[in-house]
Parts: sequence; C-alpha cells; structure tokens
Amino acid sequence: MSSYLRAWLRPPVLAHDEEQLVARLLHYILLLTFTANLIYTASVVVFGLSSDLLWVNGVVLVGIGVLIGMLHQHYVRGVGWIFSILLLLMVLAAGFDNGVGLTDLNYGVSIVLVLVVASVVLGWWGAIIFTLLVIACSIVLYMVLPLPAGFTLETVRLTLLLDCVIFTIVGFFTGYSVYSLSNALSRAQVSEHGLAKNNAQLLAEIAERERVAHALRVTEEQHKQLHKRLRVLNSVSNELDKLATTDALCSKALELGHERLGFDRMSLYLVDDNVTTITTTFVTDRAGQCVVKRDQQAIPPDLLARLKQPEQPQTGVLVDDDILLQEGEPQRGWKLTSALYDDKGLMGWICADNLYGQQPFNPQDIEILQLYRITLEHLYSQKWAEQALVEMVVKKERVELINELVSNLSHDLRTPLSIINNSLYLLQKFDDPQRQREKAKVIEDQSRRLERLINDVLMMSKLEQQDTITMRPVRLNDLITPIKEGFAGTCETKQQTLTLSLETSIPFVLGNHDGLERIVSNLLENAINYTPDKGSVTLRTYKDGVFVMLEVTDTGIGISEADLPNIFDRFYRADRARSLKSGGTGLGLAITKRLVDMHKGKIEVTSKVGEGTTFKVSFVPSFAPQPAEAASTP
Repeated sequence: MSSYLRAWLRPPVLAHDEEQLVARLLHYILLLTFTANLIYTASVVVFGLSSDLLWVNGVVLVGIGVLIGMLHQHYVRGVGWIFSILLLLMVLAAGFDNGVGLTDLNYGVSIVLVLVVASVVLGWWGAIIFTLLVIACSIVLYMVLPLPAGFTLETVRLTLLLDCVIFTIVGFFTGYSVYSLSNALSRAQVSEHGLAKNNAQLLAEIAERERVAHALRVTEEQHKQLHKRLRVLNSVSNELDKLATTDALCSKALELGHERLGFDRMSLYLVDDNVTTITTTFVTDRAGQCVVKRDQQAIPPDLLARLKQPEQPQTGVLVDDDILLQEGEPQRGWKLTSALYDDKGLMGWICADNLYGQQPFNPQDIEILQLYRITLEHLYSQKWAEQALVEMVVKKERVELINELVSNLSHDLRTPLSIINNSLYLLQKFDDPQRQREKAKVIEDQSRRLERLINDVLMMSKLEQQDTITMRPVRLNDLITPIKEGFAGTCETKQQTLTLSLETSIPFVLGNHDGLERIVSNLLENAINYTPDKGSVTLRTYKDGVFVMLEVTDTGIGISEADLPNIFDRFYRADRARSLKSGGTGLGLAITKRLVDMHKGKIEVTSKVGEGTTFKVSFVPSFAPQPAEAASTP
C-alpha cells in the first residue's frame, strides 16, 4: 500500500520534454487541489459549517484521484481538459454556494487561476476556449443569482463587464505567453534535435575517422610485417642460392620457410615429366626439419585440375580455409598450395598449412608463398642447369682421367712388362746359375712393382668414390712404431738413419686407423726412396695449438719450386727416371692427399733442391674419453 501511495504521489515520467513539463505541473496542481478540498471538506464536517454543496467536494476529491491515476497512464491532454473543466465547475459551485458570484473577489481570483491553469496545460486554444467559457459562466451567474446586498443592478453589470474584460485580458496574455513559450521550447527542441543530429553526425564522423585510422594503423602494421618478411625472403633467397644441388635446395627451402618466414608446416612435391606421378616428397616435421620421401604415388586428379586452373589466377595460390589436415590425429585447418613450373611445364607444388601450431590465417602468407614459389622456380631451374653442367664437366673429367690413366698405365705397365719379358728371355738363355738368379730377382722386383701399381690404382679409385670414412679416436703414436719397423730393413740396406721424435702428451686423433697407417707409410716410404744412401729421415709428432701434427723430414734430393704445386696430382713425377728406378707409381702422394682431406686435415710441403723435403700434416684431435696411459716414445 505504501509503495502504491509513493508511486501515486510521485510525478509521472514522459519521454517528451514539453509533455513532461505539463505532466509535472498538472500533477502538483492536482495534489494541491486535492489537499485543499480535503482540508475544506474536513473543516466543514468537523466544525459543522453549513454547505449545501458538500457532496460536490467529495465528488471532486474522487475525480482528482482518478485524474492523478490517468496522468500516470500518460493521458496528459485529457487530464488537462477534464481538470480545467472540473476546476471551472468548482468555482461555479462555490459562487452558487455562497450566493455572491461576480461581486466576490474570491470568484475573480479563482476564475483567473482557472484561465492560467487552462492556458498552461492546454495551450493557446485552451486559453481561448476557457476564456469564452468563463465569460459565459459569468453571464449565467449574473442572470441566475439575485443581487447581493448593497449592490445595484448597474453596479453588478459594471462588475460583469469589468470581469469579462479582465478575464479576456488574462486569457489572452496567459495563452499568448504559453504560446510563445511553447514556440520557444519547440524552437529550442528543434535546435536541440539539430544539435543532437549534428553531434550524432560528428560522433559518426569521429567514429568513422577512428575506424579509418585504426584500419590505417592495422594496414601500416601489416605493411611493416610484410616488408620485414620480404627482407627475410631476400636473405633466404641469397642463402638458398649458395646451395649446390636441387635436393639440398628443396630441403633447405622448407626448413628456412618454417624457421625464417613463419610458416607452420611446409611440404614440396616434385612430379615426373608426364605429370602423372609424385616422384619426391619433402615435408617438415614438428621440429622444422625436412624429411625426404622417395616413394612414388599418383597425383590426385582434383588437385591437378585446380593447379592448372586456380581459383585466384592473379596469385596462383589455392586457398583452403577449412580442410582436413592429415598426420597423426587429423584436424581441420587452412592450407595454401602453389604450383611450380619450369620450361617443360608443371614440375610440382609447394604447400603451407597450420597443422602443428594452429595459428590463425594470415592473408600475407598468400603473397609470401607466391613470391617464395617464384624464387624456388628460378633457383631450381638455375640449380638444375648448374647440376647438368657439373655432371657434364664431371663426365668430361672422367673421360680425361680415363685417358690419362690409360696413358700413364700403358707406360707404367709396359716398362716392367718389357723388363720381365727380357729377363725371362735371358733367363732361358743363361746357363750360369748366378746370372739366372739375378734375372729372377729382376722379374720378382718388377712383379712386385706391377702389384703395387695395381693396388694403388684400386685404392685411388676406391677413395674417389667415397665421400666419407668411418672415424674414431686413434692414438697416432701407437701406429707409427710398427710402420718404422717395417722400413728398418730398407734403411739398413741404404745405410740411412731413421729417427722418431714422438710427443707423449698429444691427444687422440679423430681418424680411420687404416687410412692413418697409409698416410704415415706413404710419407715415410717417399722420404726413404728419395733420400740418398747414408742420408737421414726424421718423423715427428707434436701439438700445434689445437691440432695434432705429423712431420716427416728427409735429407733427400728435394723438389724444385716448379714441381711443388703438382706433386699431389695423379701419376705426376718430378723426376720420372728416378721415380722408375725407385719403384714409385706416381699415386702415393695423390692417395695421401685424398686421405688427409677425408680426415678434415691439411698437408703442407716445403723443399729445397739438394737439401731435402719436409711434409707437415695437421689432424683434428678427438675429444672423446681417452685412456689414462700415454704412448711411449720408441
């Protein structure tokens, strides 16, 4: 009940400002009128005052209550008319009740109040209508009521005329004032609406400018990111350009695309010349490392048709924004595909997707993938041409090598074979056992030379076909001592001094045991063969920085400066006659150089004619755990 009473006493709320103002005014006037009539009725009842129209006050109280309820239902104009009429009736009733009417000052004031209320509530037309009603009611009172005591007919007529003039003036001024205020309020509302509209337009323009500014910032940031990725793409292209083979290019391109260009997973497919079968597949794993698969598979017909007629011909990139990505547990994501072409036609396609990272799609990826595809097409064609040229050069070198080999072998084989044939002929002719033994010894020496030549040729051929050898930690000093013992007889025959100077603290060498033995044997044999009788040969091992050094020095005939650059070439002999006499094949130093290169080492030679030669070989040490004991110096 209390909440209903509070709501009844509270003025209504309307959306329109003018109606809200009228509604609040009506509400307060109704409350005041209700209160005044309530007090009047209570006074009459309590004090026993005489009033024939007391029931009218009761009706008025009920009517005002109903009007307040209607006002809360937003019937503002209707309540204004009813209340104005009710107020006019109340004034007439009071005039009839006291019997004074026109000559009563309260009547005039009440009528003025009625006109003011009607003008304010109902506006210009309300003021006109109620002015006419008030004049009509005054005339009725004049005609109905008897003359008050002390008033003559002329006085009452004059009062009526004066009241009508006053009521007309009040009605006009109040109506006109309300009309002017209403127009001013309307103009203010129109102006306010215009301002509101302008403000709305300004806010819309500001919002649009902010949207454009935000879009520009986003575009600028995207351009910065794109320029950054383009710079990275340029550096990646330069790095890929340094690769030698097409397989290395494809593998490295995918790894760099993942690492540098920001692609999640990349794959590249190469097809055969007939464009029917995938011959090679390159794909990156979760770590970004490229995995190569050589298993052949048929090209999906629908993919081939899309590659030939892409949905975006201007970019040539197929975009699938919701596709099932396979590997492990399948999941949906986006995938970009771009075809690669060479002068023969379609050579394959490159793909990028978000299988692992599931990052959102970036439109820049289309442009980057397109440029990357163009780069790979150019580099692949270039590498393929270079590879073909290299293969042609290698074939030419092989032919030249075979010709050189045949030429050298024919000479090197012909000489010992001729000696063997002559010795066999003389062996059959001689009857002297001593002479026969000499010729048999010559045949034996030349046979060994032939065997050694064949072994060196086979060894050189084997090393040329190998790219790497199996290596492990080797104690270099341990394999030198047995080699020295093998040459002891030759040094004793030539009365040569063979000295070893082995540093015990050198680390293990990362190498192949048989290959290291061959290096030491070839260098030591070369030094002994080209050192005259009673000369000396010294073999040293020591540490130079991080490298393990092997040094072989002799007091032999030396090598001229003109011959030094060529001593590691196959079948090269600085002194052919001396080499044939010493039993050299011309492959020993070539084999040694090849073995040193395969050990990631370096061989250097210094020599002076007539004084001797020094060979220095540097080996990479092994940092694997080593036995505690050190090698002993023999």
